[in-house]
Amino acid sequence: MAKILRTSYTAREKRRIIAYCKQNSLRNAQQKYGIHFAQISKWCKNESAISKAKSKNRHIGAGLKPLYPDVEELNKWIEILSSYKWLYDFMNCYNISIRKKTKIGQKLPRELSSNL
Repeated sequence: MAKILRTSYTAREKRRIIAYCKQNSLRNAQQKYGIHFAQISKWCKNESAISKAKSKNRHIGAGLKPLYPDVEELNKWIEILSSYKWLYDFMNCYNISIRKKTKIGQKLPRELSSNL
């Protein structure tokens, strides 16, 4: 059984092959470059991502995708506004407190000291 050689192509090579495919045909590009027509067809469909990629990038769109994209956007804001001083001043200005009563029946300190 013949060994199948797998090759990866840079974004620059993919753009060149896509351009050739547009000028000629998919089958001509297959014959010239020796790449299966289905692979060239996928590259043509994904042309916008390939055109945005760096020239030496081989795996376009690879890598772990964020599980919660909204949180990623929030994370950018937190990085901008993350200084403790800013947060403390903001909370102070708008009377925001992180503390809360743990039980509804809790007594205020005034009442507690009078009972002692």
